[in-house]
Amino acid sequence: IVGGLTLSGCASRGDDRSGQNGNISFNHELYDGKPSLSLSGDFPPGSVEEAVVRGDQAYLKGNADLALYEYLRGLSLKDADKQAAPIYYKVGYIHEQKNNLELARRAYDMAVQARPQESTYAAALGIVLLKQGQKELAAQQLNAAAIQDQIRQGREHYMNQQQLDLADLSLDAQSPQLVYVALGIIADLKADHGSAQALYQKVLQRNPRSQLAMLNLGYSLYLSGDLAAADTQTQRAIALNSADPRGWSNLGLIYVRKHRYEDAVEVFSRVMPAHEALNDTGYLAMLDGEYEVAVDYLQQAIEANPRYYPKAQSNLKRAKRLQVTRPPVRTMLSEEAAISAQATLYQLPSPAPVLIPKPTPN
Repeated sequence: IVGGLTLSGCASRGDDRSGQNGNISFNHELYDGKPSLSLSGDFPPGSVEEAVVRGDQAYLKGNADLALYEYLRGLSLKDADKQAAPIYYKVGYIHEQKNNLELARRAYDMAVQARPQESTYAAALGIVLLKQGQKELAAQQLNAAAIQDQIRQGREHYMNQQQLDLADLSLDAQSPQLVYVALGIIADLKADHGSAQALYQKVLQRNPRSQLAMLNLGYSLYLSGDLAAADTQTQRAIALNSADPRGWSNLGLIYVRKHRYEDAVEVFSRVMPAHEALNDTGYLAMLDGEYEVAVDYLQQAIEANPRYYPKAQSNLKRAKRLQVTRPPVRTMLSEEAAISAQATLYQLPSPAPVLIPKPTPN
């Protein structure tokens, strides 16, 4: 089983433990907040547990910098190694929420190295790697987390397996659904839409109200050309949460592909200004080989925006050029369109931080 994946630059903690009683110098590779002097007006924590409690309290009050400061100086204390993994996980979670993906990756990697058999940490690292576009490394971590989940369910034959058997996959109430959705996304990125859809369906069998699985299933069906099923799944996802812009964006993509351009403009307009909705509709029509339609909507986008709209102007020039030089291509979604569309979907939520358990007595 792939456990702790060692990533370059993460072999050492990089923290300065030269201080005493938690007063570290804070030249710490995982700290990027305010200067530590502005946070250190109190007495240093007397124990790792106290540092964690302080960090939790600071985070709940909305002070992420102070939370990081408390967590990381807790790691400088004696016996911190016993609780290092969950502390690094909390640090990674805060950085992920701040969109500091590289620092989040480092922190999660340290958690994985400390506890390579803990699926929560492997899952978090895999999600961040996927957000960074490192799909192969992400797949290793997410696959490890999924296999650990299968073993946890008592499925002992997975002890000697390194790959999931989609036909033999089991999810229960404790299974990390986000891991299986993320593995589905990676399969879609590899154009293995059958495997992706099987993973999303497994999640939906366990949780029929998983909007994330519905959105991804709808998008996977869109990529594979099953527009009717894609429409149905995406509409279901929107019904669960109409405030999520991803559902409307994905429905707009489907409508463009179905040549329902006015409907596409309408749903895009729910999540963006009208001129951008017209531009995106024209741009996607252009990528689909519908050059006359593209020119029409791009011209409308320029007229709808009272200011100079360079993006639409550029798209219009390109569409007119393609209108002359290339024949229409309507048989399948172009690779460029698929890549452009993926930006609307692959925004996975971060896993929630876990409370750090008290150490068990020796």
